[in-house]
Amino acid sequence: MGWSNQLKKKLNFKFLNLILTLDISNNSLSGPLPLIFGAPMLTQLVLSINKINGTIPSYICELKYLEVLDLSDNFLVGKLPRCSNGSEAKQELNMSPDSTQMQLSALILYNNDLSGKFPEFLQHCQELTLLHLPHNKFVGELPIWIAEKLPRLSYLQLRYNLFSGSIPVQLTKLENLRYLDLAYNRISGSIPPTLGGLKAMIQGNSTKYTNPLVWNYYRPRNPNDFNDGYYVKYHNSLLVVVKGQELYYTSTLVYMVGLDFSCNNLGGDIPEEITSLVGLKNLNFSHNHLTGNIPEKIGLLRYVESLDLSFNMISGEIPSSLSDMASLSYLNLSFNNLSGRIPSGNQLQTLGDPDFIYIGNYYLCGPPLSRNCSGPEVTTGLLEGHSTEKTYFHLGLAVGFVMGLWLVFIGLLFLKTCRFRYFQLSDKLQDSIQTSVWKTSAEWFHKSQRIQNKKGQGQASVSEGT
Repeated sequence: MGWSNQLKKKLNFKFLNLILTLDISNNSLSGPLPLIFGAPMLTQLVLSINKINGTIPSYICELKYLEVLDLSDNFLVGKLPRCSNGSEAKQELNMSPDSTQMQLSALILYNNDLSGKFPEFLQHCQELTLLHLPHNKFVGELPIWIAEKLPRLSYLQLRYNLFSGSIPVQLTKLENLRYLDLAYNRISGSIPPTLGGLKAMIQGNSTKYTNPLVWNYYRPRNPNDFNDGYYVKYHNSLLVVVKGQELYYTSTLVYMVGLDFSCNNLGGDIPEEITSLVGLKNLNFSHNHLTGNIPEKIGLLRYVESLDLSFNMISGEIPSSLSDMASLSYLNLSFNNLSGRIPSGNQLQTLGDPDFIYIGNYYLCGPPLSRNCSGPEVTTGLLEGHSTEKTYFHLGLAVGFVMGLWLVFIGLLFLKTCRFRYFQLSDKLQDSIQTSVWKTSAEWFHKSQRIQNKKGQGQASVSEGT
């Protein structure tokens, strides 16, 4: 069925028993999803960009041939169905004991109001290749069963949710993972060095790791009949943030290889093993609490087009190998503790405004900045020590001021004796100042009177002599 027909009626899936593909995206369909779809052979259900509300019904679990489920850009709420293999759930859904495994290859639910933990029913979706859940309210830690239960997962995008905890090491065992986006969550801990083992990010665009969702591919409609085949193609666009911009990718998504951990609470060093992911095109660790140095071999990532390490606490010099990143067209190292001479290179000289790239690093010098280096090199350790000492000095002043002000406030507020003595001292001090002022004024007045009297006596004696 077609899409973008400006349909405005409520959903009704009667008489759809023979439908294999249903795409009515980009319309104005409203109301909740029906409890029963009436299309048991459905392989693609695309209802994105509508006004559908309510929850996702558990009947989805019965669509055992469903490969693409796209409900993005709607008003869906609540938790996802569990699709549990327990006997109670099977009785509720009239499922057979062998019907727990699903054929789902793409689950796209971004820009809704869905909640709950990471979808548990995905443990029954070993064919899943693309999981796109940005802009929802999913919570909790990422499960450790991802690599075991989702071995084909290639694109995992979870940005703008409420996920917490650390990045599980098991996540790095996904051999087909090409794009991992965990931005804008509450993830803490350190970046696991085992990320260097993500084979698909090492191979880059090798055909071994191609995504079957973005072009036609053959799969038997009936698992028991391999002579009966059909073609599937997912053509809708997906949001990817690259080079500081939100871009929509369709079939070109297969060429995207990237890591985006921005806007979390990650700490520690950037592991050197990251430089083995030579197929990367997008690397974004900005807005975290990362420390240490930029990996010395960062230049090995020659296919990286966008590198963003801004708003961290990274120190040391910028590695000279950065100039070897021949594909680099977007760089942001701003607001760190970087120091020393900026490396030169043809590619670095083609980038944009240097004030945007390097601002907030007070000890960087050399072209393209106007700040000259005092010598062939800037001693990083001394600069870092000076910066640390200056930071602690200002921090001590601030803490001392706050503590002193707080003690005075507590004393005046709760201790009657202190309050009495304070006002008594204040009155005495005020009286002393007033007395001193009056005394000084009186002395000045008497002195001026004496001077005037002497002048008058002198004028009188002059007149008598004449």
